[in-house]
Amino acid sequence: MRRPDSKRGAGDRLGTTVTLAILVVLSALLSGLLARSRQVTRSSTSITDDTPIKQLGEVLFHSDSVESSTSTELGKLGGGLFLNSNLFVYADALARTLNFVHVDRREIVTVGGHGQGPGEFQVVGGVFRDGQGNVVVDDWAALRATVLDPDGNAIRTIAYDVSPLTGGPGVPRVVGLTTTGTLIVRDSDPWVVPRPDGLYRPNIWLVTLDVASRSSLTIVHGKGRESVRMNRNADDAHSFSFSTVDVPFAHDLFSVFHDDKLYVADTSKDSAVVVNTAGTVVRRIPLPPARIASEEDLASWKEQQTTRLRERNSSPSSFDASDHIRWTREATGNTVAPRISGMFVDVAGRLWMQRYAMPTDTAAYWEQWDLNDQVLSAVVSVPPGDQLLDAAGAAVLTSSTTELGLTSITVWRLAGES
Repeated sequence: MRRPDSKRGAGDRLGTTVTLAILVVLSALLSGLLARSRQVTRSSTSITDDTPIKQLGEVLFHSDSVESSTSTELGKLGGGLFLNSNLFVYADALARTLNFVHVDRREIVTVGGHGQGPGEFQVVGGVFRDGQGNVVVDDWAALRATVLDPDGNAIRTIAYDVSPLTGGPGVPRVVGLTTTGTLIVRDSDPWVVPRPDGLYRPNIWLVTLDVASRSSLTIVHGKGRESVRMNRNADDAHSFSFSTVDVPFAHDLFSVFHDDKLYVADTSKDSAVVVNTAGTVVRRIPLPPARIASEEDLASWKEQQTTRLRERNSSPSSFDASDHIRWTREATGNTVAPRISGMFVDVAGRLWMQRYAMPTDTAAYWEQWDLNDQVLSAVVSVPPGDQLLDAAGAAVLTSSTTELGLTSITVWRLAGES
């Protein structure tokens, strides 16, 4: 007589088991969705987290307010960085000069110029610190790097040979100098086969280049900026004149060398890596969450790019923007934007990464990482038209460009800092 009851009990237990299993599955799915929501931010107008956001405060220096025997008007900014909290350097790529700015004395000392002599440059291809308080200029047109002391005196010139590098026909660029005098070079092969969708990311090699032994060692191999290649003379079937066009919300590879370590961030991945000169990964740092691009973001991107291309087309050059504008209007863009759009390591060894800013954003946010404690120590907000170049303590160095193409340099103290 108890058998039917026992059957009902078994059925009840089975039903309970199935219900629990369904709840477990739903809980796992919900957890996955919540985790994904933390990784992909849908809002294109604001980013929020628990880290306090710092604002720019007092202006410590502005390039337009300095009286100098040389022109303080920039032709084209070739880079800027601090040597200490009271001294920073910015390069004028058109004048081929370095400008040493003493913030406390409000004085600019200009050195360099176009030439082949000591302290002169064919091209100011990049500016970085050597770890000894000096500044290094890469003159890739002359295949040499020049080390200058904080007073602007050329103390050493390093001629290098790029033939040992394994990259393609791209232009190798020096990005760092080790404590033993070995150059760190970013090499590339831009002529890779495009993907089926027409987009491509060139191969990038970051290698050590030993001048004495003429040997090289690949540290990191990755993919560069996402682009689409176009035939600039589409009406000519025999033409092979190509140019590239930016992809909406393109992914890129950022790299910076500091204290004998290479920091590399592929924006399509969720973390940046820190590697030593042997290529060993010594640390991983999480990148900011990815963001989903809205139709409004894409429309704003197209409008900004079209305006820029029309300005270039009206300038006195041989550039023809018509095909580029046509492609820009038809571009669909990536659904998920890159995680960052800039990166540098400051004098104190803090890593800074710019969260990718959508065209509709009203501010740009930079994360500051304290690598000693391996924590996100601050988020700094800057106007969307300003570029954050470097930092020293509570001071940050920014640049901005007017619609007429005039660039100015500003040193700020972060609000609430002393």
